[in-house]
Amino acid sequence: MEIIIRNFFRLLRAGIFGTQEQIEPMSAWKWNRIYQLAMLQHVAPQVREGIDRLSDQFFLQIPPQQMELWKKADGNMQIKISKPKLPNKLGEKRLSKIIDEEGGKSVTLTALYLIASTAHHLLNDGLFLHPLIALGCYIKQPEVYPIDNDKLCDWVHKLGLKSIAQLEATLLISYLGLTEEDIKFTTTGKRHDVSRITQELLQSQGTDKHEWQFSQGDDIFVHNNNTSAMFWQARRSAKYFRYSPMESISNFVSSFINSLTHVEE
Repeated sequence: MEIIIRNFFRLLRAGIFGTQEQIEPMSAWKWNRIYQLAMLQHVAPQVREGIDRLSDQFFLQIPPQQMELWKKADGNMQIKISKPKLPNKLGEKRLSKIIDEEGGKSVTLTALYLIASTAHHLLNDGLFLHPLIALGCYIKQPEVYPIDNDKLCDWVHKLGLKSIAQLEATLLISYLGLTEEDIKFTTTGKRHDVSRITQELLQSQGTDKHEWQFSQGDDIFVHNNNTSAMFWQARRSAKYFRYSPMESISNFVSSFINSLTHVEE
């Protein structure tokens, strides 16, 4: 299964940065998995661009029926960037202060949004590539996007995102091909293990795992509608606790409190 991830990111890097990496031979089923992953991560236009750029490679042999699907994947490669949601009021307050001091808009502030947005998805839903890709594009084009890395590093520290920003740095290096010299918003000396995140990318992400509520049945007892989802959220919070303790706890507590809204008074 790892070959799927390797080829997926080779195509993605080719589509985004114009790299030329050799594609490994795959079966039609595996090519279909790449298509599903690209659609799930909302990066089909970028992967399609990579397919076009590497189309002369011998092992890039996508079945004709599937190529018809890829032809429909053309679209706007621009990534929308908006203010991220932070899981606790203290973080929101600090972010609002940073926005006010920065005058509401700047390249460095946008980079902070992308770091915080990637962290939010990691803690709640799993890796979502859109903000990570945009962050990589910003970093790779300093002449177009002049980031004040000293200021950005200070903001990351103030928002309590230092540890998870280091994890994001490892993802940028492992997945998008950036180097340690490229990344200046955090230290990259410690390389984190991203194998679990890689495995998550290959797993289907049904919405039902997030939908867990407690409700009162016909009897006097309270029931949980989705026990597996509850344990999934608990495992995720525990998994990322060392990267972002406050946010991990806040996310789990918020999900728990939200689930209780379905209990009748």
